[in-house]
Amino acid sequence: MSKLSELIEKINLEMTTNPSIEKNLNYELSKIIATCNINAMNSDESYCFKFNVPSVQVGKLPNLLNVTVKEIYDAFTSDWGSIAMTNRMYADSYYQTMLLIVLYGITYNKPNISEMALLIIMFKLWNGRKTKYLPWCDKAVMKYVINSMCTRRHHITKHDDPFSLLKNYFVPTILAKYSNVAKTDQTRKKLQTLFSQSWSRLDQLFVSRKVEDIESGKRFAQGGILPLYKKAKEEGLSIADISKKGIEDDELQFGDQISSSTREDIISDVAEYITMHPNQKYAQNFISQLNTETHVSSKVLEQLLKGIHNYQFYDLIHDILSIILSSTNVNTKEDICKQKFNDDFKRKVISSKNNEDAKKIQLLCNKLLKDIFNRSFKSNLDNYSGVHQIQLKKVLLNGIFYNLKKYICKQV
Repeated sequence: MSKLSELIEKINLEMTTNPSIEKNLNYELSKIIATCNINAMNSDESYCFKFNVPSVQVGKLPNLLNVTVKEIYDAFTSDWGSIAMTNRMYADSYYQTMLLIVLYGITYNKPNISEMALLIIMFKLWNGRKTKYLPWCDKAVMKYVINSMCTRRHHITKHDDPFSLLKNYFVPTILAKYSNVAKTDQTRKKLQTLFSQSWSRLDQLFVSRKVEDIESGKRFAQGGILPLYKKAKEEGLSIADISKKGIEDDELQFGDQISSSTREDIISDVAEYITMHPNQKYAQNFISQLNTETHVSSKVLEQLLKGIHNYQFYDLIHDILSIILSSTNVNTKEDICKQKFNDDFKRKVISSKNNEDAKKIQLLCNKLLKDIFNRSFKSNLDNYSGVHQIQLKKVLLNGIFYNLKKYICKQV
């Protein structure tokens, strides 16, 4: 049994023996959330709002549960590994305490507890993303972005403030997707996935479709509220300008061009599917077809395809998928399952050479191939000819395409 499982069993036994512990836990969590809600409602900062993170209150919860911070840390270290604890977020006692309570709630079917605990996690995650991307946030500019530049389909247009967005959208959707797997996973690694996806999905709200400028080598976002905010700021736009613009609901807006929550959900889900499944199997006819098309040996093919299934490649896989879907103009799951997408992939991704998307995807594939060759083949990609590298890139892209179709269409 995992150490986290032992710890929540201990907590459950304490609560069964003394029901007042669970009552007090509910009270403390509710009090934290009520305070944050009142602060959000009383603020006019819109999405510039920053939560007063309840670190002191959270720090008292282990004592309420009759466990120590060290017990919690040791349990996470045992289950997730000491290397994971070098990640500052994973090792943070605030997150560990609340994740333990999330795990308790989903394991013992107490959804109210898991929802409140995850929401308290999201408060701190929000602050971190907001501080990183918008440390100096002009509320008048942000209100213009929300009201005038984001499409009506965007989640932030449906919620008055970050509190509502986190509570009514992020928390329920994350728990709906990850609760069952986190509950049944005996190693408690899926709890780590739940946490990392909470961070990742919130991060994508601010920046998405991150690509690398070939000339400068710097990464920048094409989607999310950060580029929208920057555009509004550069053009001197604010909430006072909305009445002058007169945008209709069915008019094509800037947000339509650079941000699609459906597309982002697909990219995030597939990138996670690829990088979190190290034992993925490929159909033999797919391997044979790739061997025929690229003349890369089946042994190298299989080793290379296996190499992409590594959580450390999440960002690279995410960016490659982003360019694939952008260049083929895919916005929904239905688009991926049409023959047109297969044809566009071959024409616009595999065969394309002289446009910006092709250059970006070439750069990303080279980085990924170099890492895979260093790790899996103990070899330097630069030792291979340019022609061979092009064929290896085709293998890589077809492998990502295969997993995309397999996950979305279930037909490969």
